[in-house]
Amino acid sequence: DNKKEYGIMELRLQIERIARQGELFNQEISMRFVCFLDELLYAKSQSDTFMTLADAKLLAKNAGIMSSEIQLVALEFFHNCGMITYLTATQALKNMIVLEPQWLIDSLSKIIRDVDTKQHKFDDQAFEDVGLKSDLDSLIQNALASRDILEFFWERPHVEFLIDLMKQTMLLSEWTFRNEKLYLIPSLLKNHFLTDQDYESKEAFCYFDFSKVVLPIGVFERLICLVVAHSALYRRKHEDCNLMEPRVFLDYAVIEFETGLKLEICRRDQDDKQRIELSVEDLARSAEAFTIIQSILQKLNNDIMGLRLKWEIFFVLCKETERVWSYEDAKKHNIAPWFSNSSRSTNNSTKRLSADLDSFLENFSK
Repeated sequence: DNKKEYGIMELRLQIERIARQGELFNQEISMRFVCFLDELLYAKSQSDTFMTLADAKLLAKNAGIMSSEIQLVALEFFHNCGMITYLTATQALKNMIVLEPQWLIDSLSKIIRDVDTKQHKFDDQAFEDVGLKSDLDSLIQNALASRDILEFFWERPHVEFLIDLMKQTMLLSEWTFRNEKLYLIPSLLKNHFLTDQDYESKEAFCYFDFSKVVLPIGVFERLICLVVAHSALYRRKHEDCNLMEPRVFLDYAVIEFETGLKLEICRRDQDDKQRIELSVEDLARSAEAFTIIQSILQKLNNDIMGLRLKWEIFFVLCKETERVWSYEDAKKHNIAPWFSNSSRSTNNSTKRLSADLDSFLENFSK
């Protein structure tokens, strides 16, 4: 419907018109900010894809901005306007200003790719030559990346920045369950696990039903990423604990969230049904498990999906010939093992875990 190509021009003008109505484009700023931006854009025109914070501050001083605090305000403003990429969640992110977003895409796509397609296959010989063939095999087969292979993909000065970036965007989590330093990249998982009979032996489980909307690729992977990240953090804080190493697949995972709380999570795509199912080994901790997954999905919806995810929650009691309860009915009738008031210690444990999880998720975004 755009045979004369006029539609593209009209679309661009419409986007520009709406964009100029935004709050950022009606904000008065100092001419020194404009001069600073000109300095950054000139550096970009000279093929600089990124620069350190120290170099950016020198450009700011050239533009007449002497205060370090105002320099950071300017960088944040340019980031919000989409002129640069400047993230401040960690020190490594703070120290790097990205002038060309394509550099980020190119860097991440060196690792996150469909290795089953011919054009995206890794050159095995190149890894063999530098002694990283086993590291490559681990990445392809188990989605576990070593520090050495990340330094091979990226230039060493950029490794910390890119690792922190992937952590903050929930594309990577630390894997502290072995003696070597590894990172899980869930989007590279490719082995399926589930069969139709997997839940026959379960006494109870719950599921988050996305059938009314599409469950996008990446949501389940980020869910697994966050659960593994918390497990790794818990293991680091409690050196005397002996958490099991997670078992992770493309559509299934068993992860010990903290001592004794093993989460069994899977994604099911059958016919028109799209859902994420959850069960626990210890039924007495079902309420805690449900709180965890619900909180993480809400975070993903807020931070990544822009509140576009919609789901319904159901609880299944297999002993009652698979009686299915909606969230509202299960809560109203205090259906065990998720809502029963049988144990004060269980309720206190759930509240404690909820507070710890809130703190973890809040700090994860900083």
